[in-house]
Amino acid sequence: MNCTNLVELRMGFNNLEGHISMLNFSKLGQLSKLDMRKNNFCGILPRSLYSCKSLKAIRLSYNNLEVQIHPEILSLKYLSFLSLGWNKRLTNVTGAMKILMDCKCLVVLSLASSFLGEELPNDVEMVDFNGFQNLRILDLSSCNLGGKIPSWLSKLKKLRVLDLNHNITTGSIPTQVDRISIELPIYYRPSVDCNTFTLLKVLDLSNNNLSGNIPDQLSYLKDVEALDLSMNHLSGKIQASTASLHFLSSFNVSYNNLQGPIPSSTQLQSFDASAFEWKIKFCGATYT
Repeated sequence: MNCTNLVELRMGFNNLEGHISMLNFSKLGQLSKLDMRKNNFCGILPRSLYSCKSLKAIRLSYNNLEVQIHPEILSLKYLSFLSLGWNKRLTNVTGAMKILMDCKCLVVLSLASSFLGEELPNDVEMVDFNGFQNLRILDLSSCNLGGKIPSWLSKLKKLRVLDLNHNITTGSIPTQVDRISIELPIYYRPSVDCNTFTLLKVLDLSNNNLSGNIPDQLSYLKDVEALDLSMNHLSGKIQASTASLHFLSSFNVSYNNLQGPIPSSTQLQSFDASAFEWKIKFCGATYT
């Protein structure tokens, strides 16, 4: 390729295959948007990509690439959208986060189904964390990530979507949950207001190994419309403070170890028994 004036390269949603190193990105100096998702490209992501200093968006998800995040990516000063998930594998989640948090313009970061068998970067590893200040969407779903949900995520002041669905995180739900926006993989109705966290619409922490009680801080999410805590090891009872959640259209705490009554005079009473099934031991005028 020698298209020196090419601004956008869209090759996504085809059955293209071959070794990605055959592409010399250094000849695409004006490239601002690269879309090669959902193909069958293989090989290691070439560092020649970093020579495209005008890049704002990179979509390389759903291929067979081997990806390692290198510090050279910081030379892409305008990069705001990076999607590398669902490839052969990415490695070193902590190292990747430490590098990418310095991408000052980054708004969307999707690394789903990567870092298999690793652990979420903890608060000690990210002790000097002060990055991702423009990040609005962070997708680390289906990565089989262990460890606890770290509190440094609450420092992402503009974060609207945090997808940790289908991992093996442990521990309790952090009490800072009212300052963290967590949304379903389809990014259902993400908030357009990036100045407050009160517009959270969907909270999904399902399919992990979370334990402990459901934190009372969930009641601060006044506008939440869908709440899914299913398939964990949560115990205790559903807090009476959930009566403040007036807009729920979807609710699921099934496959946990909860007990006690479902809070009365709340929307929770209107949901089907499937939202409370398996190990749950609710009593009173509730499901048993």
